[in-house]
Amino acid sequence: MFNKKNNHKQSEKTHAICIVLLIVAVSGILFLKYPDGSITGRVVTDQLGEAIDAEYKGPSQDEALLAILSAEKDLTEMQKFNLSYTLITNTLLVAQQSFIGRDPGLLVDLALQEQDTEIRLYIEKLIGLGKETSYYEINDINYSKVILKTDEIHAYKVMAFELLDQFDLGDEKIKEYEDDKINISRGLAIYENSRNAFTSERYVESKELLEQSLSVMNKASIDQKQFKTLVHESRNFFIRNWLEILLIIVIISVVAKPIYQACRRKYAQYQYLELKKEYKSLRELLKNAQIDCFKDEKISEATYMVRHEKYMKRMAEIKHTLPVLQNIFTGKKKSVKTKKRRPRD
Repeated sequence: MFNKKNNHKQSEKTHAICIVLLIVAVSGILFLKYPDGSITGRVVTDQLGEAIDAEYKGPSQDEALLAILSAEKDLTEMQKFNLSYTLITNTLLVAQQSFIGRDPGLLVDLALQEQDTEIRLYIEKLIGLGKETSYYEINDINYSKVILKTDEIHAYKVMAFELLDQFDLGDEKIKEYEDDKINISRGLAIYENSRNAFTSERYVESKELLEQSLSVMNKASIDQKQFKTLVHESRNFFIRNWLEILLIIVIISVVAKPIYQACRRKYAQYQYLELKKEYKSLRELLKNAQIDCFKDEKISEATYMVRHEKYMKRMAEIKHTLPVLQNIFTGKKKSVKTKKRRPRD
């Protein structure tokens, strides 16, 4: 039993030593092959265990040329539909200059090796463009920039055609709204701004304005339909319940007058009591003003006269109003004096 344990431990030590030696051997081989330590990012292992070069060097000349030719097709499609293409032309020129570089003569060999006549003629066109390019417009060869600019051209074309389809649908919706006599003036103004932006090749702005205009017109349509539905339902309600509504109106007209009169009497009584309190307060103020002037001599006679006139005027108004209020809350009508007729002789 003891010998078995010792043999097992000895076997584990042997395995550990073998693994360490294997790691050291592999490290030594890699060090000899890459003494500068630049192994990271240079070699990766695929699923089959084979070493492959993983360093990406960017797009090739052929890929860049195919991208430019594809951009030329995008431009041709824009021209066929009579769409503005100034932005695409300028972007394509940048891509072409980045492909040509500073020495157009380098493309001569490429043109001679090309078997496709159409592509060869296009390369010759690029050579001529490079020779005509001003010095300050010349760029270094940058195939990554070529791919970037041609991708932009394709994105512009796709957006332009999508907007063109949306404008066609928008025109149909506008005709429907106008036939239904829906007020879409606010949405139409935004719609025209969207078209102007599209004509000027401001596609992102045009798309935002188009979506906004369609949303505004759709909301106007929904609101008007809801209003028409409400009017229709209201009319149907009155038609179905005209007898009940007539009875309610009669009841309200009968009950409303007594209720109004009761509220009027209550309010008149409240005003009457308040004016009585005010009249009493004014008499006290007038009395105090007389004492302050003639007895205590705290105020001048001129000041007293001003106060006296003010108090007396307000008291006269109250005396005139009190009987009217009293008649209202007591329910008495103002008596009308009639002249007695003289008896005939």
